[in-house]
Amino acid sequence: MISFLILILILILIIYSSFIFKKLINPLSIYVLFWGFMTILNIINIVGLTPPDYFAWLLFFLSFLSIFLGFVLGNKITINKSMHYQLDILKTKKIIFYFIVVSSIAIVFNWYKLLEFYGSFANFFVHMNEIYSQRVGGLKLPNIPYLSSFSLVASLFTSVLFYKNRCVWCLFSIVLVALDSLYNIGRAEFFIVLLFFLNIFLLKTNYMSIYKKLKMFFISFLMISLFLFLTNMIRDGRGGLENYNMPNNQIIHFLYNIGIYRPSLYVYIAVSPSVFSKAINDENQNSLPLNNFLFPITKKIYTLFGYKQDQYQPMYDVGIREANTATFLEAIYWDFGIVGVSVFSFLLGFISSIFYKRFLIFNSLYDLVVLNLILTYIEMGIFVNLLRTGYFFITVIVTSLLMAYLKKNKGLK
Repeated sequence: MISFLILILILILIIYSSFIFKKLINPLSIYVLFWGFMTILNIINIVGLTPPDYFAWLLFFLSFLSIFLGFVLGNKITINKSMHYQLDILKTKKIIFYFIVVSSIAIVFNWYKLLEFYGSFANFFVHMNEIYSQRVGGLKLPNIPYLSSFSLVASLFTSVLFYKNRCVWCLFSIVLVALDSLYNIGRAEFFIVLLFFLNIFLLKTNYMSIYKKLKMFFISFLMISLFLFLTNMIRDGRGGLENYNMPNNQIIHFLYNIGIYRPSLYVYIAVSPSVFSKAINDENQNSLPLNNFLFPITKKIYTLFGYKQDQYQPMYDVGIREANTATFLEAIYWDFGIVGVSVFSFLLGFISSIFYKRFLIFNSLYDLVVLNLILTYIEMGIFVNLLRTGYFFITVIVTSLLMAYLKKNKGLK
């Protein structure tokens, strides 16, 4: 019954968002879809997760109200039309090319050292579970750090270019992200790139005919299926039991057999509220200032003073397994408290709304770059605080530095 009421609320909010933004697909409707879907799956709970406590749901509701208010008020801001910027396409393509070259060197070197250590691709795939356990345990191989993240920056700009232009060779950045993810035996980068492109496709459908919308839906479906297959392949290689309840449904069993669906995928999406509930009640949680939200920076600083920092978030028992995906709200709560949850959520909605409004007025890819980054942070926020990860943190910093170089002053509208 509760899940049905939430579904009705989602539909009402999507319709309401289409009135205030004049477009069906907008940042508010995207936020509602992602976070509403996660909430419904957690409430339905077909796998036996530990239900979140009332305080956790209260913080979720506070965050929702704050981000909703941010979206609404941000849309009421008057945009200064006397000056705006566009993305310099030629310079952007050059940056993509340079970043592909730089990240290729780092990724090829990292793979060379990995295969030198394990012998061959075959050994890597056969022992992927063992390798992943060693990585989590602290094993480090010789590698070129940070530069491989440039492939993620290249993918971001490639996705934005596809809103108006096509740059086929730029898509090689996605291949590099896939290779880097496989090297790290991780899945988050896969999801980030998927969301970069999915956001662009969704926003673009507002201006398409029915035929083109169906075509875009089909392309998006193929993209999602491919990425799910690749992420599930990594999941299978890393090991882990798939002994969760699975509905006796022919379609689900078919998707399972072709590698697109895993019960753990349902758990991965639905588990976050339960983990969040456990995390905010953990008395042993690391309480060093800003050690959650800005982890890549504070880790370096605190290490200088002898504080050992764990790369991964603590694991919590949520009934059927242990998990550590507690949404971005966990980091905000531990670093800034209840007020921080409200203020940060409001700012996410407010800033997203302003950049979306600028994008609609000026049809500016420059604003779309920033909007795409923020939307991806919100969407992946159902799992983690992306700013805790080095690759996304680098993507945000490098993109911010590039924006001054890539802008074209268009002057009066």
